[in-house]
Amino acid sequence: MQFFETLNKVYSYQFRNYGIKKILSNQIRYHKKNYSKYFALKQKEFKGKIFCETGAGSGLHGVILSKMVGNSGKVFAYDKLQSNIKKIKNYKRIYKLKNFIIEKKDLRHGLNKKFKYIAMHNWVQHTQNPGLVFKNISKSLEVNGRLYIATYHYGTFRFFITQIARKIVKINDLNFLIKNKNLLFKGGFKKYKNYELFFENLTDDFFTPFCVTTNYKDMIKLARSQGLKTITKVPKLKKLYLFDNHSLKIGFIKKKLKKKIKSSNLFKYPKNEFKITKIEIIKSCVQNANKVIKVLSRKSSRDRSIFCMKMYKIRCKNNKKKTLDKYHELNQLCLETLKNYQTRP
Repeated sequence: MQFFETLNKVYSYQFRNYGIKKILSNQIRYHKKNYSKYFALKQKEFKGKIFCETGAGSGLHGVILSKMVGNSGKVFAYDKLQSNIKKIKNYKRIYKLKNFIIEKKDLRHGLNKKFKYIAMHNWVQHTQNPGLVFKNISKSLEVNGRLYIATYHYGTFRFFITQIARKIVKINDLNFLIKNKNLLFKGGFKKYKNYELFFENLTDDFFTPFCVTTNYKDMIKLARSQGLKTITKVPKLKKLYLFDNHSLKIGFIKKKLKKKIKSSNLFKYPKNEFKITKIEIIKSCVQNANKVIKVLSRKSSRDRSIFCMKMYKIRCKNNKKKTLDKYHELNQLCLETLKNYQTRP
């Protein structure tokens, strides 16, 4: 299927350095704290429990969970892509994990067994209908079981430029970007002092077949339709358009389903990032970005790719600022691009 072929192309590149050597200690510490927070369990309480790691990707998160549950517990890791399964098995071999069960599975249709603890860490947004996938998986959660999900929150600068890029690039542009990333990022990304910014993040945002954003309100309503209640706090977010990014993370516990809640269109389609505000500079960005999309859709892979890398570089430069500067720079890039093509013979 084209969907999985494209995913494999993106993630074969993104995870190319995983499953080769041991995971960095700071990554292990971070994800242990993350799982502890969103499952609302102390780290010592993970011992002996059975967890399901869905969309296991490179296997990094499944390994960390396996270390947390110890030899008396188990972790079931599921993923569809064979390239990912290979890396997960490599990690299992590196860490000599006997409590790590790996299975190739299309998770869009849910699971085939019940679990008390299910993790959905940062993958479901790349399926065609994340809300339906979430519902299918939550059916396998036991009553009083806990589910943790991390996904994409709409309304930040990250997904404003992502919406533009995804209307411009073609899958074949991925090859050009990979071969020519040093055109704009010769010195790498360390200078931006943000671990979330790296070239693979660009390819993930711009090229995966689906990139569906949501918000806490819709996510909680969707969860309620499956008998789930929140066990972690929901942050109060204002002026999200000034943020570089915000990862939606939330923990749930399953209670008995009491009444039906309409949820068929929740977390089904990407939110329209162009309708987040009435601020003039952002409105100008929208107008000029739409013009650029029309122009670049007829241009070369090089032209499309360089423009998208320039957008990502604006994001990198402004990632610590909660100001409108990034939109001013983006608007200027759009204007310069339009002027450049108008003056070409």
